[in-house]
Amino acid sequence: MKITDSSKAPLSKWFAWLMVIFFLILHTYNRYYNYGHFNGTLGWDVLSYYLYLPFTFIYHDLGMRDESTIKHIFEVYHPSETFYQAYLLPTGNWVPAYTMGFAILFAPFFFIAHLWAWIAGYPMDGFSYPYQCTIANGILLYILPGILFLRKLLLRYFSDRVTLFSMILVLLGTNYFHEAFNDSTMPHAMMFTGFAALMLLIDHWYEQPTIKRSFGIGLLAGIILLCRGSEIVLIFPAFLWKVKSISDFKSRLNFFKNNLTCVLLIILGGFLVFLPQLLHWKMMTGDFFFNSYKNTEGVDWSNPNILEVLFSFRKSLLIYTPMYLIMFIGILMMRKRLPELFISMLLFFISNLYLLSCWAAWWNGFSFGMRYWVESYALMSIPLAVFIQWLLERQIALKLTFTIILCFFIFLNLFQTWQYCHDIIDGSRMTKKYYMASFLKTKRPSNAEELLEIRRSDGEFESFDNPGDYDHRTLAYFDFDEINAAKLDTECLDTTFKVNGKYSYRLSKNHSYSPTYRLPYYLVTDGDHAWIRVTVKYLSLVDIKDNPASLVITMHRFGKGGRENNKYRAIDLDKRDFKIGEWNYISYDYQTPLPLHDKDELTVYVWHRGEYPFYIDDMKVEDYTPKK
Repeated sequence: MKITDSSKAPLSKWFAWLMVIFFLILHTYNRYYNYGHFNGTLGWDVLSYYLYLPFTFIYHDLGMRDESTIKHIFEVYHPSETFYQAYLLPTGNWVPAYTMGFAILFAPFFFIAHLWAWIAGYPMDGFSYPYQCTIANGILLYILPGILFLRKLLLRYFSDRVTLFSMILVLLGTNYFHEAFNDSTMPHAMMFTGFAALMLLIDHWYEQPTIKRSFGIGLLAGIILLCRGSEIVLIFPAFLWKVKSISDFKSRLNFFKNNLTCVLLIILGGFLVFLPQLLHWKMMTGDFFFNSYKNTEGVDWSNPNILEVLFSFRKSLLIYTPMYLIMFIGILMMRKRLPELFISMLLFFISNLYLLSCWAAWWNGFSFGMRYWVESYALMSIPLAVFIQWLLERQIALKLTFTIILCFFIFLNLFQTWQYCHDIIDGSRMTKKYYMASFLKTKRPSNAEELLEIRRSDGEFESFDNPGDYDHRTLAYFDFDEINAAKLDTECLDTTFKVNGKYSYRLSKNHSYSPTYRLPYYLVTDGDHAWIRVTVKYLSLVDIKDNPASLVITMHRFGKGGRENNKYRAIDLDKRDFKIGEWNYISYDYQTPLPLHDKDELTVYVWHRGEYPFYIDDMKVEDYTPKK
């Protein structure tokens, strides 16, 4: 069934514009009153998307080599606890962790803000009030049209009534609602618009593949992929749209062959969008292609977290966005009720579920529900509409039953969004016990900290205040008189300087690393965290500022090489009080990060970066695990 006369759809049209106005008001109120007059717009992950603009057009420092600029931004605007948003290359250049797609989208608002800052006398540093305010409001031009594109896409296949009900369920019954007004500077509500617009354009293109539509598809698909590479899953609905059989697939290949010029225009449009990124990578790294995600959690293709993604109380689709269950049921119905879209939607669902489940941080960071899935709702609204169409054809008893269920899903989504905004639902530390204790509650449980996962810090220094609540054991002790924790290089054993016994361990320009202690996470603890205390004594015969060294503690990614670490800490000994020619002492407490894989390795070593001999002794690694 295909509906093409949108003029007969007044109810969905009025509802769409009502939602546009509603989200506009809600966004403005939320940003002004809850975000300190638009402060904090350009922080956390958004900073990585945005860095390209100020460092290109204000600081003229594409490689972000001037550390004083970064220091100024963090001291004045506090965008996050640490500078995790870029990757440091051996050349001294920094590369933003994310590609520049959103920087391109932010650019018009950036230049308006720059002019505003110049006229009004604000700091023209890329982060003062005009930049925060203009970008926070400007992105509504990308978010709000998504509601209108969604309506047009649904009206291509469904009646006005089905479209109306489907829009109500998607916009109010999923965490799209939260992303569109509260986390609007994050990618997902904007990507929802991109998904809806692209599939609407593709739907028209297969009917009439014009040059204008072809180039538009290339540009739009290019910017979507440049914003988030994971959106590559759109390849299935894009190429298999309306393909329901082998003969249809053969016809589709002939269609591409017969419209080769249009296909090439799509490729050209996508390439032109990607060209600035390729040139930036070439200038910064020496290569046209670079994996800028090296400091992120990454993807583990062999270990999809499908059950956690679907059912975990910490963060999951079916617990926090149960409307997704109706979307899934709708896909099963499409085989008979909308067969021309069944294969493309089924492959999109499977590939999207697999890809996002393979992301090591499957819980999607600090957010309400599974935010990485929000953009997919633009397509998943189609199987949702199939279900609504089926329901409207049933008898009154079944209609009433499902109406009650769907209304509860909407209520639950809106209420839990309110809970999240009032810190009753936590963005990353939820447990089953806490979920049950806070379910439909208007106040945070008094024993919340006992029920939630451990509170974690991303700062450089952490405070371990309650060792009495933990079981203690010594994992390793390097006295360098015997091999008791890791292999020793006998050339580095030294008898001249020692604390006890016969030897200390001498680091030098040619031997810059101490013995490295490694232990898989599952042998450190079987819980969600442990505290690691590392102590070591060290000596230098020259000022340590001229002979720097660091104590390094990290959780090394299982199956990953190079510098891919989870919570890397390098404690610079040259920045601490020091006595020349005497044994100095450091003790550092490290809380293990959220485990990405139980075979990730706790890794501890001393890294010497100076020219002169540097001695260590009595290096100890201790483990504190929560008492059962």
